[in-house]
Amino acid sequence: MTRRPADRPQIIDGVPPAATGAGRIRSARLDDLPILAGMENAQFTDLAYPFFILRQLFELHGSQWVVAEERGEILGYAVVGVDGQGCAWVLSMAVSERARRNGVGTRLLEHVFERCRDGQIPRVRLTVRQENTAAVRLYEKTGFRQVEHDLNYFGADEPRDVLEFRLEPAPRRWDSAAPGDPQWVKRPRGRQL
Repeated sequence: MTRRPADRPQIIDGVPPAATGAGRIRSARLDDLPILAGMENAQFTDLAYPFFILRQLFELHGSQWVVAEERGEILGYAVVGVDGQGCAWVLSMAVSERARRNGVGTRLLEHVFERCRDGQIPRVRLTVRQENTAAVRLYEKTGFRQVEHDLNYFGADEPRDVLEFRLEPAPRRWDSAAPGDPQWVKRPRGRQL
């Protein structure tokens, strides 16, 4: 049986998974929800998504969610939803306290980018409080740029920055069987397309 790259334990910079804090990134499963809800509550307290909302979001977008796992323990997750306009939204993301500053958040986002690129989704957005400097640094480091600041994004006096990451289009695959392709048309020297 061939395993997909996402299912293989990954070695980061020559360091085995146990030393990095994230053995692998995988798709979220329904039975992960209680753990994710607990992490959500610990991380976001009064702004955490209630379990029933996570369950409904999972029904709608669960195939896009990813978790970082080491030896069966979930270290982090990204709840992702894709709108109908070519944009993925990271609706929630958290990394357990013991796994922070070990690249887990970066790896989760890179996996989200990879899935979006494969699905031809050109943009990824998320919201963040300016005061959450660790998250802002992570997002900027991975290529997000602020596209909007909304003073009441989550209600009165609940401002958020909206950040966006634009994916480079996947390289065009060359179809060698297309004889009408300009690459196959013979031209006199010096003439360009």
